[in-house]
Amino acid sequence: NDDRVFTTPDLNVPGHFGSCCPPDTVGEVGPDHFIQMTNGTAAAPGSALSIYDKAGTQVIAPVSLRIIAPTGSGCETLDGDPIPLYDQLANRWVLTAFETGGGAGVHGFCMFISDNQNLPSTTWKVYKFVTPGANFPDYPKFAVWPNAYYISTNESGRPVYAVDRAKMLAGLPATMIIRNIPTALAGFGFQIAPPVDVAGPVRPPQDAPGIFIRHRDDEAHNGATTAGDTLELFEFLPDFNTPANSTFSGPISIPVADFDSDLCGLTSFNCFPQPGTTQKLDPLREPIMQRPVYRNFGTHQSLFGNFTVDVNGADRGGIRWFELRRNAGVASGGWTLFQQGTYSPDAKNRWMGSLAADKQGNIGLGYSIGDGIAEFPGIRYTGRSVGAAAGTMDQGETTIATGGTAQSSERWGDYSGMTVDPVDDCTFWYTTEYMPTGAGSFDPRTQIANFKFDACVNSCADPNSENLALSGATINTTTGFEVCNTIVAGPAYVVDSLANVTLQAGRSVEMLPGFSVRAGAKLKVVIQ
Repeated sequence: NDDRVFTTPDLNVPGHFGSCCPPDTVGEVGPDHFIQMTNGTAAAPGSALSIYDKAGTQVIAPVSLRIIAPTGSGCETLDGDPIPLYDQLANRWVLTAFETGGGAGVHGFCMFISDNQNLPSTTWKVYKFVTPGANFPDYPKFAVWPNAYYISTNESGRPVYAVDRAKMLAGLPATMIIRNIPTALAGFGFQIAPPVDVAGPVRPPQDAPGIFIRHRDDEAHNGATTAGDTLELFEFLPDFNTPANSTFSGPISIPVADFDSDLCGLTSFNCFPQPGTTQKLDPLREPIMQRPVYRNFGTHQSLFGNFTVDVNGADRGGIRWFELRRNAGVASGGWTLFQQGTYSPDAKNRWMGSLAADKQGNIGLGYSIGDGIAEFPGIRYTGRSVGAAAGTMDQGETTIATGGTAQSSERWGDYSGMTVDPVDDCTFWYTTEYMPTGAGSFDPRTQIANFKFDACVNSCADPNSENLALSGATINTTTGFEVCNTIVAGPAYVVDSLANVTLQAGRSVEMLPGFSVRAGAKLKVVIQ
């Protein structure tokens, strides 16, 4: 039964309390732990951090990110909007938040880089990057990419940032390069094009630029009377040795099905109703939601994302999601729309989504849900198996937490966190806020859950096994191999007809001298 695990969370436990309002609940899963972060609480001001093991046990209670920052770093008074990242390409943790004190030339964002992946014992290198604008770097979004850590913010001028990842991983002083998205989206008071974050063990092609993405509603932003809506991509290729040689280009426009960004107007924070109160909640229509994600599947590259739309012209919130693809090996541009859909199976509002894809391309989508009748703000998720009809979520809907009271503030969110476990590359971890029975009206709670598709399994009995050396073997069509690590084809390895070798993504085949394929035979390598 492919639905059994997916529609029943394997783990579903309370997270730490958020900070109203908004708590900005977000999380990230790593090899051994899950980090949850929110805006600060009274006990953990600035940004609150808690750590859980894979069984859902809290091993570090909420602490302020400020306590990690050394005196004089400029980060000991950081303020909020936290984002945790697990840099799988380097096996390091990255914790982030903004710092608002002092105005232009003083405020900026802080980044904490772990010295290893073992959270309870790691030490941190702390960096503060000062942003030059008069506005503090609101709503910062961060992404891992091989050539930089990329950041975008909600600031006047629409800046995007690249910071020197290589220097930061080495614990050395690091510089920042700034560019600006050239045009605003008319009608939106909130402007951001978040960076795309690498997921999985396979890197983008060599010298691939970082990507930033936003959605453009042609009717709302251009005054158009006919459908012509798009996703807009921008490419950033920094040169930290010679910053003047850095390039920033775009938009690259990808046509998509028409959508409606007008949810109670283009700027109102009061839109989605709650039972028993006139207080409505922020629809978060403006950004591509945390986090747009990139995966290299070997055979192709994919870019996934979601945002909130009006599905019926009467301010009912639904989630538009999409997958872009480009061919293997393409480093710049080349994206086309592979599939898109709008998830809104009934009259309830669904918004503040976060999605991810596992190693097979199955999609998990978590979100907030509510209405003005009987559904207080709660948490649900859905998903799409990789073989489903394009544009459809075929896994139904599962409840993580049911709401029981209304919130007395319009500020909801402002984002949530769906990530995939790097160990099996199958298990989705999701965290966000909700309003349970018994909570105070300014007291949102959080929940952490995980789930996976039954079909996504680690087929290797021992993923840490030694490399499998194949030598002295003649392979025919009835023989196959499955390996987790690098497969080494030895000098007496002869492919007689068709050899099927299945590898986990990111692994490789090494052909030693003497390897041969007889006439008409084939070695077929399949990436899981």
